[in-house]
Amino acid sequence: MLTGERCDFCESGRLRGRKVREYYGPGRSTVVIDDVPAFVCDQCGHRYFAAQVAKDMRALFRRRANLRERISFPRARLKMAKAAR
Repeated sequence: MLTGERCDFCESGRLRGRKVREYYGPGRSTVVIDDVPAFVCDQCGHRYFAAQVAKDMRALFRRRANLRERISFPRARLKMAKAAR
């Protein structure tokens, strides 16, 4: 299908089938979804998802209140020097 095709994002890499961890949703509503089938560029890492996979991730996100498994992780903010902004 997409395996071996050229990446539309960087135009130099090739797509490879992988299982990835996807962080789906905005802000504090983010759902971490493991084992998501994706096509990943071997140069830039851009991810492509089949339409059904994207639909399934949206469905999981809508049911996020019913998910029983929870994770927590530390949060930090990067303070940038004024010249770097």
